[in-house]
Amino acid sequence: MPDPISFIRAEFDGAWNARDLNRIVDCFTSDAVVHMQPPLPGEPEAYRGRNDIRGFAETLVPGFHVESQNFALEGDHVTWFSIVACDLFRELGLDALECTATARVQDGKVASFTPSFTASSLARMQAAMNKKLAGRFYQEVIEAGKVDVIDELVDADFVEHEQMPGLQPGREGLKQFMTTYHAAFPDSRCVVEHMIAEGDTVAAALRFQGTHRGDFLGIPATGRSVDVPGIDLVRIRDGKAVEHWGVSDTMTMMEQLRGPGEREMPGGDGASAEAGPDNAAIVRSAYEAYNRRDFDHSVGLTAADGELVRVATGETFHGPEGMRTALEGWVRAFPNSRIEITNIVASGNQVVVEFTARGTNTGPLTTPTGEIAPTGRPVEMQFCDVVTVRNGKLVSTRDYFDLASMMHQLGVAEESHA
Repeated sequence: MPDPISFIRAEFDGAWNARDLNRIVDCFTSDAVVHMQPPLPGEPEAYRGRNDIRGFAETLVPGFHVESQNFALEGDHVTWFSIVACDLFRELGLDALECTATARVQDGKVASFTPSFTASSLARMQAAMNKKLAGRFYQEVIEAGKVDVIDELVDADFVEHEQMPGLQPGREGLKQFMTTYHAAFPDSRCVVEHMIAEGDTVAAALRFQGTHRGDFLGIPATGRSVDVPGIDLVRIRDGKAVEHWGVSDTMTMMEQLRGPGEREMPGGDGASAEAGPDNAAIVRSAYEAYNRRDFDHSVGLTAADGELVRVATGETFHGPEGMRTALEGWVRAFPNSRIEITNIVASGNQVVVEFTARGTNTGPLTTPTGEIAPTGRPVEMQFCDVVTVRNGKLVSTRDYFDLASMMHQLGVAEESHA
């Protein structure tokens, strides 16, 4: 009988790589237990006995391949490190995931098996699952009009921060709106131009397209086509959306529905809305000042009670001086850095800014867990900020970027600075 390490290396991994279900199941004792950490999407926390384990294996076997190393033996427990690929992960856009594993081997069989994803792999898988959920909403609800799918994708306690007058709050109001929207634009398309997932939040830059065939916001059908940019931020918990913030370019939609030469919306009373501050221009000027290192301009546009929240790191900077600290800290780490604004969308007092930041890390980078020494490496990062403007001042900025991508470009392990 082979020793436990040889058994795991040759027979156990060999059965999985051969994708032979009977061989895999035969590697386990009749009362074996498998604990997947964390559980796979839609799967239980534990599989008990060979019948359950066969079902577990059937989920993973298509396209499966594992490479294992760093085996260690303590008593009858074998621990090792694996890089695992399979079709289930590929469907989420993941080529392979890393995990550590522990197995208790008795008489040449596995009595218990616990594979655990590493922190970085778990973060990648969670982000991929969250992006898949958001993508399903855009395809199945917005495009296909399957309002019943909302119950599957959206939590019962869902909070809508873009609540429209006359609709019920929460999930029921979302169903009402999507029913009305799809009746007005039955050929609706939702084009996802960019999507970023960080932690429990998904940010997406979208284009809403369709032909106006029914009443919408009190506007009778015009037969005209619309193509409207928008930004979505969705917070996801336990596989369901729990909060949504959204900004869409309603002015562009109204102009497209109005058509050339028309001075007011169909059904309107001819009154023109009072012109408000150009919040998009205010925000643009604050961001463009970065490339000039004109921090006084950005600080001057920050409200006394304003705050900048870096969602990826959990940092919050308060007031004008907090804004200065944040800007100067980034320049200290990336002295040659510049930003390129790729999109700005404004609706009311909210402005969403997409931009790309590029620079070389030749200075120390301050993080909540300590200072990272200069690496000399270049980085290119995509950001999405949600800014609230009041009386011409920035009162709230929520900053989203992919921290794991930045750490990877810097050559710094994500686990040590997450």
